[in-house]
Amino acid sequence: MTGNASYKKSCLQLLMILLCINVLPVLKAQTFTIYTIPAPHEMRWESPGKLVFSYLRNFLTRSSYGKYRHPIGHMMVELKDSSRHVIAGVRAVKNSGMTRKVLFNGYGLGILFEKIQGKLDETDINLPDIQRRSKNGDIAFLEFRISQPVFDRLWTYYSEYKEKGYYKLYNGLNHPLEGEGAGCSAFAFSFLEAAGLLDMIPPEICLIDRPAPASLVHLAGKNGARVSLFKLLVSRNWSAENNPQAPHYTTYEPTWLFNWIHQNYAFIPATGKVQQTLLNKAQGILIDCRDALVPAGPIWKN
Repeated sequence: MTGNASYKKSCLQLLMILLCINVLPVLKAQTFTIYTIPAPHEMRWESPGKLVFSYLRNFLTRSSYGKYRHPIGHMMVELKDSSRHVIAGVRAVKNSGMTRKVLFNGYGLGILFEKIQGKLDETDINLPDIQRRSKNGDIAFLEFRISQPVFDRLWTYYSEYKEKGYYKLYNGLNHPLEGEGAGCSAFAFSFLEAAGLLDMIPPEICLIDRPAPASLVHLAGKNGARVSLFKLLVSRNWSAENNPQAPHYTTYEPTWLFNWIHQNYAFIPATGKVQQTLLNKAQGILIDCRDALVPAGPIWKN
């Protein structure tokens, strides 16, 4: 073998070694992804009145996405390793009556705590939605590279959530790890909690925590006074934080998370533990958490 041929062979061997070091771990990495879809117009959480008005505005807004229009925004999760893959999200069943209960049945802010009949959408429904929106940049995402043991824990959580039928409880108390209902965003963030990665997303980014005035809350089966739409629309204040009678509504706001990703995307480096990533025109942030420890203790809280 000539010196030139030997040099080329050595370079080729070095290239293969570098590929094995730098590429194969990425290709084999297990991933957990949260996709977030903004509402047509931002939901206003400054007061109960502004919240209801913004909901009605979004409910009446027409969208080119048809049945995928998501008037209050939406979140989905994707789990993927070498042999398993699912994109999952929960939503209220069609004609669940949420709007009717507010407009005509006097639920008021009680609708935020009402358990609604839910539905689990999986890859066959969610993938076309993601593909269509990603072409327009109308979706954003956080992708986490995780270890195999953490992935296995999340897959177990998802499988049991499905087997137990908890997806049928949409909304409610938004405590999915306790089996007490969840909207789409609480469902998505419960995977972060189950993975021990909840602190990766600072709460000020998209956590909603509002004490609802008891006078604006009517619950099914309770004797409390019904709440008119007019009373809701003119309500300017949430209850005091220290009011023990005020039920707290907590969830995660899809539009806020979408906006945060867009506002910070340009400042994220192209390489490293945290880096930019793209899906067509959809902006995302990739976070390498493969060195995170598997949470101790059971997945479920009850």
